[in-house]
Amino acid sequence: MITPDVLIPRPDTENIVEETLAVMHGMLEKSIHVLDLCCGSGAIGIAIAKYEERAVVTGSDLSETALNLAKRNAKKIGVQVDFLQSNLFQNISDRFDIIVSNPPYIPTQKIAELSEDVKNYEPKLALDGGNSGLDFYQKIFQQAYKYLNHESYLICECGWNQAQDIADIAEDNSFNVQRIIKDLANLDRGLVCKYVNPN
Repeated sequence: MITPDVLIPRPDTENIVEETLAVMHGMLEKSIHVLDLCCGSGAIGIAIAKYEERAVVTGSDLSETALNLAKRNAKKIGVQVDFLQSNLFQNISDRFDIIVSNPPYIPTQKIAELSEDVKNYEPKLALDGGNSGLDFYQKIFQQAYKYLNHESYLICECGWNQAQDIADIAEDNSFNVQRIIKDLANLDRGLVCKYVNPN
């Protein structure tokens, strides 16, 4: 279920879920702790919980209305996901094996140019990525190490022309870019990054 309080899930995000599941399949842990950061409707975290029985999923979002919808979606689909309200990592205290995120990434000045079905029906809070569109990636990659276990991953969706800039941000913050995720049009649409503990 979706409402005007959340982004409409699209095939691009399915690719992010599939890549996350592929990473999980290669992990040996009996339980894999996953944080769906900026979870919106819960689509990513709920799908992971549905298709990977070892997943222990937490979803977080700044929007209370989005979280209420995500809880309804998890219940409807019949999976256990813990949801909490947080401005990025502000209220996060646990550590995770995977952080997956589809954060806001549209440059502020570009929002007015978006198609009518996006700018009129989806919340600006979930779209606006700051002047460069990269504000959230800077914050996420700078802080994520505090919330990741050893040998862990950060997997994110991004705009088609942002992958290299985000790769640079990742490398600057002790993450090794494992691969760029392509969408169905073969455009860059996300990154799989592994945390490399500098110590």
